[in-house]
Amino acid sequence: MCENATIMNMKTENILKKTSLIIMVLALCANLIACTYNENEQVSDEIEADAQVKEQFEVWTFYDRNIPGYYYRFMLDDIAEEYGVTLDVKNYSSDDMDNKLSLALVTGELPDIFMTPGGELVEDFIDNGVCAQLDMYLSDVNLYEDYDYTYTDGKHYVIPCMVKNYGVCYYDTKLMKEIGVDIPKTWEEFYELNDKVKKYNEINNTDYSTISFGEKDGYEGMLLYDMLTINAYTEEKGLIPDGNVEMGKEIHEKSVQKVDDLLKAGVFSDDYMETGDEEAITNFINHRSLMLVNQSAILSHLIWNMGDDFKVGVLPGAYSKDGRYALTSLNSGAMPGLCINSGCEDQQLAGEICVEYLKRVNEQNVKLGYASMLYEEKAKDESFLTRRIEMNRLIENAAGNPVAPMIRVKKDLTRGFNTISKDYYGGLIDKDEFMKALVKLHGAW
Repeated sequence: MCENATIMNMKTENILKKTSLIIMVLALCANLIACTYNENEQVSDEIEADAQVKEQFEVWTFYDRNIPGYYYRFMLDDIAEEYGVTLDVKNYSSDDMDNKLSLALVTGELPDIFMTPGGELVEDFIDNGVCAQLDMYLSDVNLYEDYDYTYTDGKHYVIPCMVKNYGVCYYDTKLMKEIGVDIPKTWEEFYELNDKVKKYNEINNTDYSTISFGEKDGYEGMLLYDMLTINAYTEEKGLIPDGNVEMGKEIHEKSVQKVDDLLKAGVFSDDYMETGDEEAITNFINHRSLMLVNQSAILSHLIWNMGDDFKVGVLPGAYSKDGRYALTSLNSGAMPGLCINSGCEDQQLAGEICVEYLKRVNEQNVKLGYASMLYEEKAKDESFLTRRIEMNRLIENAAGNPVAPMIRVKKDLTRGFNTISKDYYGGLIDKDEFMKALVKLHGAW
């Protein structure tokens, strides 16, 4: 029995040893598998992180609230999803964008893709090597000549995505019908309309203004002055200006006098110096003014809010003796559009995204009745919006498209003009003081 017990003990001991060995082997394998899994998971995380870095682009745009930036913004979301990238889009007002881009040029902290109003600012960017060359991405894009933005070296640095913008005058047909007046074509007819508005207010206890106007931001005052300057040129020279026309001192003197006439006639609402551009547009939409002097880019905003209760036209006095007129061009030759940072890590993908954005914006604009930026886009949904077709016809029938005088000058001169014009519109200086300040600002007269 002792021998049998000894044998049993030995067998049991061997089984225990084998079991321990198996457990040790299994534990070792488990550790190896766990380590391998952790390493693979870490590598996978690193690959995913790298992919996210490579496929994420920061984008700056400057669509104001009144510009149809809503569907423009949604297009970027759709493109990001289809291309499998992340587009970190930051939208600013036009003025904020100018300041941010100017600061970024100094600090070098630019996003991968940024929209620029063009002009002097984009030229500084190109000269400083900030903008990547885009010829390879636009080689198969059939742009109309007006949108084929090449720099002095013959190369492309901007991908257009904004239709040309003009200074126009909108007329509230609903309010005009209520008061019983027609759209004025001459300044004499305009001042007669202004008198009728004042009399109507007295009789009906209303507070309608002839022109919805806001000088708080300094923008509308400059736009109105530019349009009046071009009108003065038409009256002085007897012909319609076109392109980059130099406005001499005598033309500006006539423009300053016209502003003075408008101020004395009380054509603006009482609070115009406390009213901003967006507020002035909102006031017009709410039928508080018969006219709005602004830009063609807000057309969609007006249509969506007013339907057919307005018409598109030009300022009184914009017509020459033969009935033709000039439209003030606000971005002609300024090259507004998208630029790609020369420091962007994946310029190829960024370029493809920008070109895709151009095509989609243009397709949407054409559906809404805008003139196309591309030759292949011709179909228009003319049944959609009569106001849009009206705008296109206004642009096509203009005898000249002179570039707004203050748009062409350097940024520091524009800011200087905003300062003195606000003082003038606000009554802090008279027309003679304004003219002296304007001469000093230009220096060349």
